[in-house]
Amino acid sequence: MSDLSYNQKKRNKKINGGFVLIPKSTIRCNQWKELSVYSRCVYIAIMTGFIRDRGMNPEREVKMTHKQIEDISGISHSQVVRSMKELKEKKFLSVKIPGGICGKQNYSVYTMEERYLT
Repeated sequence: MSDLSYNQKKRNKKINGGFVLIPKSTIRCNQWKELSVYSRCVYIAIMTGFIRDRGMNPEREVKMTHKQIEDISGISHSQVVRSMKELKEKKFLSVKIPGGICGKQNYSVYTMEERYLT
C-alpha cells in the first residue's frame, strides 16, 4: 500500500510543460473534417504560438516563421506552404503581416479566427 494520499498522487500526475487546446466545436465542424492531415498539424503548430502569447495578445495574433512551423510540425517547407494556403482558404487563419527573408522581419503575423477558438 502506498503512503501517498489521493491528492498527492493526483498532483504527481500533472502534465509537464504546456499543451494545445483545440475546442470540440472546431474538431466537430465540417471545415476541420475537410482539412488534410498536414493542414491539421500546421494548425496545431500555429496554435502553440497562439496559446503561449494569448495572455498578452488580445488581437489573437501569432508571430511565427515557416521554419518554426516546420520544426514543431515535422513537415517539409513545401507541405507547410500548401497547408497554409488550405488553412487560409478554409478561413481558419489569416495573414495580417506577411513575413519575408528580404524584409525587416522574417516572421509572419497570423490572426486566428474567433469561431474556431471557442
